[in-house]
This record gives sequence, C-alpha cells and structure tokens, in this order.
Amino acid sequence: MSRLKSAATLASVAALAFCVVTPAFAQSLAQKQKYAEEEKGLSEYIKKTNEECKMNLDAKFDWSAIKYQELWPSGHTPSAVCGAAVAGIRDVCRVSGDAMKAVQSNVKGVICKEAPPGGFSFKNGILVYGMDLTNDANTADRTRKFLMDNL
Repeated sequence: MSRLKSAATLASVAALAFCVVTPAFAQSLAQKQKYAEEEKGLSEYIKKTNEECKMNLDAKFDWSAIKYQELWPSGHTPSAVCGAAVAGIRDVCRVSGDAMKAVQSNVKGVICKEAPPGGFSFKNGILVYGMDLTNDANTADRTRKFLMDNL
C-alpha cells in the first residue's frame, strides 16, 4: 500500500510540475491583461478590414513568439504593428474589384509573431507576419506589396 501511495504522490507532483511550466500557467495576471488589451486593439483592425473587404478574416498573435514587455515602445505595440499588416490587406481590397476578390478567395487569416527584421510568408490562406516591434516602418505598404506580388 505504501508503494501505491508513493507512486500516486509522485504522479501528482509530476503533473503539478508540468502545469507550472506550461505557458498558460506561466503568465502573470498582468501579462494576461496586457495580452487581452493587445488582442482587443487588433480586433478593431480586423473589424474594419472585414467590413471593407466583405470577408471574415481572422488574425491572431503567436504569443509564444513575442517577447513580453510591460511597456512596448509607443506606436510599436503588437496590436499596432500587426494591425498595420491587417490594414495592408484592406489596402489591397481598395485597389480594384479583382484585388478584393483575390483577397476574399485566398486570405483566410493572419498570424503575427515577433521575428525581426520583419517579413512575410503565405501558406494555405494564412499570412504569417514576422513583426519587428522596434522598427515597423511601412508595415501596411509592405503587406500590400507582398500580397499584390503573391496573390
């Protein structure tokens, strides 16, 4: 009976250790609040793009690939930088009816992660944007150009 109890205790400790190191448990309340604020900010860009492009675009952050900061530099928050990429999609829709149809048919989502110097990949309808949170110059323009060249 003692061995069985010891094994159960060991299994409980191992399970607890696993939970403690997983990202969901590693985030502080302040970090979770900051992420929620950034996601809310991004949702405004998504809403505008969906309305103007007449689509149902989804955009998300890959928080595992974004270095948390209590205070991101002004204008260089994840929501502002990723939002500019989403705005670039909206810019493509404004080019012409054919451009809007290409966006509607081919772009289903955006994933933003931190990956200086900033760049794009596009696969299976998902635009992955590697944000540079220190230098996000011309993000919307670069997104528009990337999509115009790759759709």
